[in-house]
Amino acid sequence: MIRCWVIDDEKSAHKGLAIALKSYDDFQICQNYYAIDQLPDSPPDNLDLIFLDIEMPRANGFSLFQKWQGELPTIVFVTAYNQHALAAFEHQAFDYLLKPIEADRFDGLIQRLRQRFNEKVFYTQKDKLEKLVKHLTKPIPTIQIQTDEGLIKLKIEDILYVQAVGDFVALTLKDQEILTRKTLKSMLEALQPEGFVQIHRSYLVNSKAIQKMEKGRFGDAKVILTNGHTLAVSRRYRTSLIDELTR
Repeated sequence: MIRCWVIDDEKSAHKGLAIALKSYDDFQICQNYYAIDQLPDSPPDNLDLIFLDIEMPRANGFSLFQKWQGELPTIVFVTAYNQHALAAFEHQAFDYLLKPIEADRFDGLIQRLRQRFNEKVFYTQKDKLEKLVKHLTKPIPTIQIQTDEGLIKLKIEDILYVQAVGDFVALTLKDQEILTRKTLKSMLEALQPEGFVQIHRSYLVNSKAIQKMEKGRFGDAKVILTNGHTLAVSRRYRTSLIDELTR
């Protein structure tokens, strides 16, 4: 459905467009306005088309382009005056109709509008599909971890948190725990670009694995992860964790 507004100070113009569009089931007049100053501050996202008069009291049709900045719906000027045609097309008007509107001329407009909106839908869907394909084919970030058993390649998204344990670092995954002789500092440098944040002198946590954060009594906090584990957040790192979660 192509959603339309009519902006014209004459009631007869509104009635005439309603009658003209009655034969086209895919066009719907959703709102009627009689002056530019009656309009909201910005167009709604679901508005497709505006039939716009030029000569109106207080502010003419061109003032719409000062009132609304940015991307606009498709504009078709409908006016009794032909001297504004050049200015209309300078404002990127789709078409310029003279009153009274001829039936053949109006039908031609409708066919071209249908083609425009069909193309717009096609390219919107094409853009969404391309973004989806790009997302699905995006390489999954991994990290190589040296253990006593050998070198292991892990998906970073599978690591929930990292804990310093004596001379080792323990990586807690969704289904296992891995020990490595890397330092917590080196792990932070490797994992921070992927959303890991230090929450304690002994812990790094995957911000995407945090299910809930609870405020403590003395400026500290705790986080509850997707696997049910609870980790302490020290006052020193609480602000940086909040910054990461609200980014």
